[in-house]
Amino acid sequence: NPISLAALAPSVVPQGQSQQTPTGSNPFGFGNYSMNGQLSGQGAILLDGSPLNTAYNNVVGMVPTQDSLQEFKVQTNNLGPEYGRFAGGVINFTTKSGTNELHGGAWEFLRNKDLNANDFFSNEAGISRPAFTQNQFGFNLGGPVYIPKVYDGRNKTFFFVNWEGFRLRQGTTYSGTVPTLAERAGDFSGSGNTIYNPLTTCGVTVACTAGQSLYDRTAFAGNVIPTNLINPTALKLLSYYPLPNIASANGTNNFATNGPTGGNNNETVVHIDHNISEKQHLTARYTYWSNLNLSQDPLGNGVCLDRCTETFQTNNFVLGDTYSINNTTVLDMRLSYQRLNYNRTPDSLGFNVGTLGWPTSLNSEALIQALPDFCVSGYDISGAFC
Repeated sequence: NPISLAALAPSVVPQGQSQQTPTGSNPFGFGNYSMNGQLSGQGAILLDGSPLNTAYNNVVGMVPTQDSLQEFKVQTNNLGPEYGRFAGGVINFTTKSGTNELHGGAWEFLRNKDLNANDFFSNEAGISRPAFTQNQFGFNLGGPVYIPKVYDGRNKTFFFVNWEGFRLRQGTTYSGTVPTLAERAGDFSGSGNTIYNPLTTCGVTVACTAGQSLYDRTAFAGNVIPTNLINPTALKLLSYYPLPNIASANGTNNFATNGPTGGNNNETVVHIDHNISEKQHLTARYTYWSNLNLSQDPLGNGVCLDRCTETFQTNNFVLGDTYSINNTTVLDMRLSYQRLNYNRTPDSLGFNVGTLGWPTSLNSEALIQALPDFCVSGYDISGAFC
C-alpha cells in the first residue's frame, strides 16, 4: 500500500490496518491516517489530480500500485485554493510517464510457509502449520508512441502502462471455548460456573420476597439445565459449533483450528502524454482496480468473522490540460471520473430460518436472507459468532 509513504511526513499518524496490503483489510483502513491532529480518514488523497476519496464516508476507492508512481507529496498547511474536501491534509500521487527511450520492467515477489514457525495453539492441538502463500507480480512499460511509417511521437507523445497482480492465501489460527458434549445436553457441572434459572429472576418474572435483592435468581440444581427448559432453536444453533479438540480441565480454551484468509488484487494503469506545443501539455490516465477479499470463515460453516466475501471494482479516469499563459501564470485543468463498486456477500445467503424452527414467513421479512447473528457470552471462537 504506497499510501503508507505518507507516514514519512511529520504530523501523519497511521491508524488501524493502514500500513498493510488492502487485500483482507477493511476498506476504512486503506487511507486511515490522522493528519495534522484531525480525525483519521479525513484527509484528501489524489492521483494525478483525481480524487481517490469517495462519498462513502470518505473511503479511499482505489489504492495505486507502487511501481506505477513517480512521486508523492504530503501537505498539511499553506495549501493552495485548488484543494478542498479535507480536514487534516492532502496526499498527492503522480503516475509515471513515458520518455523518448523505451523502458520497462517485470517482477515477482514470492513468500510461503516453508520457513515459518507453527503457532503455539496449533502445536498444542496437533494442527500443522497454517497455509501462507503471498505472490506479487507484474510489469510496466513506457516510451514514445511510435508507429513505423505512420507516426513518430518522440518529443511529442508518450505512453506508460503498468499491470500488477497480488495473491494471498493465509491460514490463521483461531482458539477459544466451545460447548462440550455434556454442556450440549444442559450439564454444566464441570464448567466451574454457576448456571441460574432465568425464570426465577426476582422483580422480572416473579415477585421479590422481603429482603430479597432485585434481579436475584435461583441456581439450577447441580448446574444442570432441565431438558424441558432447553430452547429448541438453541439446540439447532449448536450444530454451528464444533466439538472440542483440546483436552481441558474445566472446558475452557478447548478448541483450535486454522481458517483460511486472503484474496486477489489486480490493477491496470494506462497513461498517455502529448505535447501540443511548448506551452500546452495534455495528459490522460485510466486505472482499473479489482480487489477480492475471501471469507473469514474459521469453521467453514458460513459463520464469518467480521465479514464474508468482499469485492471491490474501481474505474478511475483523469484528463488534464496544462497551459502556460505567460511567465507567471499557468492554467491547470483536471476532469476526473471515479466509480467504486463495493459488495459484501454472506456465505449463508439464502438461508432458510425455518431450519431453526422459526416460521418460514420470516424469510420474506429479512432484508438479507442469511444466517442470523448470534452471540453466547463465554463461548466464541475469537469473535466469529459475535
